[in-house]
Amino acid sequence: MTRLFALAPATVLPATLPEMVSIAAQAGYDAVGLPLNAAGREGQPDFAPLDPALLAETEARLKDEGVTLYDAVGVALRADTDVASYEPLLDTAARLGAAGIMLTVWDTDETRRAERYADICERAARRGLDASVEFLPWSALCSIDDAAALVDAAAAANAGIMLDCLHLFRSGGSVEALRPLVGKVRYAQICDAPLVAPLPDDLMAEARQLRRNAGEGELPLGEIFALLPPDLPVSVEGPMQSPLSGLVRAEAGLTAAKRLLG
Repeated sequence: MTRLFALAPATVLPATLPEMVSIAAQAGYDAVGLPLNAAGREGQPDFAPLDPALLAETEARLKDEGVTLYDAVGVALRADTDVASYEPLLDTAARLGAAGIMLTVWDTDETRRAERYADICERAARRGLDASVEFLPWSALCSIDDAAALVDAAAAANAGIMLDCLHLFRSGGSVEALRPLVGKVRYAQICDAPLVAPLPDDLMAEARQLRRNAGEGELPLGEIFALLPPDLPVSVEGPMQSPLSGLVRAEAGLTAAKRLLG
């Protein structure tokens, strides 16, 4: 079976959305992930529609460059989130041909976040989109078990987990913790890192600046992917603090991922 490889946008920041599409195509990826939103960061609207000219250019490059949009980032479920405010993001993701959206969760109320996730899943499904959650050690959804519980609570056919290999281990997870939850994983994000975690206050900085390409660290990536289906889509999120160009970073990340996965 053929595995889809998508370029994670953080790998090539600060590239613009159209540039991300072109870099993915030039580096040999099948698809690209695009940050259509600032993920609802504090003080920002849940979704600010893209500039029409930027959206049109991004759409044109997706059509012309031979890559597809895999995941659209992102929805952030907070205590004050108005799910309806994400309708424009879902419309944009569908317009660009995305396979799905990716969500993060900051609401500690388990009942409320499950209801809102189910709501997002239903709205996404109407547009043919999956809705995958990412667990982050510093968020309200801080482990793979938390993510699995949310997916179960939503009980939606398009719900699932985006498995970031770094976050799995930095949140106290393991290959054995993943084993019973494999069926809930919609796609995986590959990178590498030292096995020993940094201090808790440094986890975010590591995730955003110090990732390594597959095979350049000590994470048991081979064991993880041996559990996952051989055709599971893979998002490549490589070094994000580098003097190298975005294209060189993207190429190196894809080469390393393919070398490890065979």
